[in-house]
Amino acid sequence: MCALREIIPSPCFFARGANRRLYVKPMYQVAPVARKIQHGRRRYFVNRRYSSGHKRSLTKIMKLLLLTDCTAPEAFFVSPLWVAEEKMDGVRLVIVKDEGGVYGVTRGGNIIALPDEIVALAMLSDYDFAIDGEMMRGARFVAFDIISIGGVEIGTGNSSRRELLEAMSPFELVRRVTGEQAKRDLWNETRCQKGEGIVFKHIAAVYHDGRSEWTQRLKHYETETFRVAAVSIARCSIEVEKDGVNYGGVPVGSLNNLPRVGDAVRVKYERVTESGKLLRAKVCK
Repeated sequence: MCALREIIPSPCFFARGANRRLYVKPMYQVAPVARKIQHGRRRYFVNRRYSSGHKRSLTKIMKLLLLTDCTAPEAFFVSPLWVAEEKMDGVRLVIVKDEGGVYGVTRGGNIIALPDEIVALAMLSDYDFAIDGEMMRGARFVAFDIISIGGVEIGTGNSSRRELLEAMSPFELVRRVTGEQAKRDLWNETRCQKGEGIVFKHIAAVYHDGRSEWTQRLKHYETETFRVAAVSIARCSIEVEKDGVNYGGVPVGSLNNLPRVGDAVRVKYERVTESGKLLRAKVCK
């Protein structure tokens, strides 16, 4: 594991303003809350110190970066400014290591205990951190971003954060590719393996709370024709079946579009779950 050392700040520092864009400030204006971390020849600018040692304060500050749906992927495949990562089918989780121990923070801000295997891996790191990723089955955590290190938030672009994550993360990293052909190959591979899809990330995108147009998901969907087995007016949904197999409920959205029992409907969905239900299904218009 590569060592990171704290260095003396230079006259200028990249900090994030109220508009969540990067700008340059004289160092004396942000010295109480800002530091720089250097790894090799690359410097990582970090800002906004988290409340140290208090988990409740941390969860109030921590807001997760959310994905937007990609509607025009061709430009992202072609552009060298966008990379692609495999979209994992797990539970979103931030793993935090600080003076209070090692614990997880869910997307909703709840603090949860972690499996012993994950805690043991986290303790291999010499640094406190908050790493964003997904918890998979079998006590497997796959990291795809880093929010803070040493108690301060990282304010650099996605490419620099990835390099820092590779240098200090004790966890498995999500697969990441660059180049048009590699991105298309990853998209096709995840389709063949019935994966969720891929995530496009701009190499200069900063980590901020809420949805971002600089981080977009492209998901695999299936479209099939089903027969309406039941109709629920109260829930504005239908149950669908095919070849005698019931695939569960599908929301319709409007009572005006509610079909009748026995009608054939086209349904778009991600995949069939282990319980035999359609995941994130909706009726095609």
